[in-house]
Amino acid sequence: MRFVQICAAGHLSDVDWWFWAHSRREAGERRQCGERERLRFLVSERASGLEALSVTCTGKECGAFRDLLDILGTHGMRCSGRNPWQRVNEAAECAMPVQIVQRTARNLYYPVVHSALDIPESDAPVTHGDEELAGRVREHDLWVSLCRVAGTPRAEVFRTMIQEDTGADAHLLDALLAEETGQPLPRTPEPLPTARSPDDRVRGRVPAADRRHSTLTEIAERLGRCASLTLDGNHRNTRQIASFAAHFHTGTGLPVLPEREGPLPRLHRLPYGGAADLLVLLAHRHPQQSIGVIVNSTESQFSLLGSLERRAPRFRPQMYTSWARAAQSRYRTLDLDRPGIELVHRASAKGLSFDTVVIPDTHTDVAADPTSAALRMTYYVLATRARRELHLAYEGETEPPPLCAQVGPGDLLRG
Repeated sequence: MRFVQICAAGHLSDVDWWFWAHSRREAGERRQCGERERLRFLVSERASGLEALSVTCTGKECGAFRDLLDILGTHGMRCSGRNPWQRVNEAAECAMPVQIVQRTARNLYYPVVHSALDIPESDAPVTHGDEELAGRVREHDLWVSLCRVAGTPRAEVFRTMIQEDTGADAHLLDALLAEETGQPLPRTPEPLPTARSPDDRVRGRVPAADRRHSTLTEIAERLGRCASLTLDGNHRNTRQIASFAAHFHTGTGLPVLPEREGPLPRLHRLPYGGAADLLVLLAHRHPQQSIGVIVNSTESQFSLLGSLERRAPRFRPQMYTSWARAAQSRYRTLDLDRPGIELVHRASAKGLSFDTVVIPDTHTDVAADPTSAALRMTYYVLATRARRELHLAYEGETEPPPLCAQVGPGDLLRG
């Protein structure tokens, strides 16, 4: 039979079918039948489902029977006090109510789970060398955020900002992270991979497994004898974009604004699902420019991509996501030399730049803490990806996030 009876004390056994067959009779009538072994299971061809199944007693002058239509649940049966692997003489006294369930029911078994956390000690001694510099790193606004995301792609963004603000090198950050998080120091980096073809040297076409940030020393060694030229100041953004981004800067001291002029950043209020219309408008207006669309979720990437391919397939929008499967190889590379719309995730935006940048989902940050250093740094990075124009957008009636409320009309157009 496909039914069993269980109780809250953990006992499980076969259904007391004799009781079930006689369950509609009074207690006195049940006691008159002592034929506990004379039961038959019947299947009727006149019905379907559980009502076609019944159990009947073939004892002399008894004939009690009942179908299985309402068998699931509690029916006043007594618990057997044992489990299938126990003998009858091993049964315990149990007064818990019995419930009849199917053998494959999900509530038939609840495991008892015990969790343990093993935090190994770092196997490498930590030497800071400069305790004052180490103290500045620990007191940085982004240090706690870096410790939380250590070992993830987002960590590189925090590391860069902390190094720029404190002057700490990568070895010191590695040592402090190993001490704080218990993770071992990183291994010595392997040699740089050789480009597989001339085209592979184009950014974004090197396979993901081969990508790694090169140091200045490694680059100089590969180039051979060459002069070193240091560029000071902001050469990517216009003065208007840099002034807007300065509202979110988390480091010490404000960055110097560039001299190149351009339009003010603009904040758009969109109807629900209206981001695709804004992107199509910008693509028509700037057919020879790259338009970087930076969103907060992979789901938004695919949703926008689908809308754009339906409304304006001739623009051939591109998309990059590290979550793409092997069958979705078209989403693992970007041709940054081709103008048009390019959809990327916020986590992949660091190091990229576009003629026009669109951040269409600022409403996803409406519940975020506007004083959070991580959120401020995210908006600083996103805004400074734009070379000529910057557009932010939100859906709904209320302007989010609260972070943008501090930006006045002199740095941000609204509407």
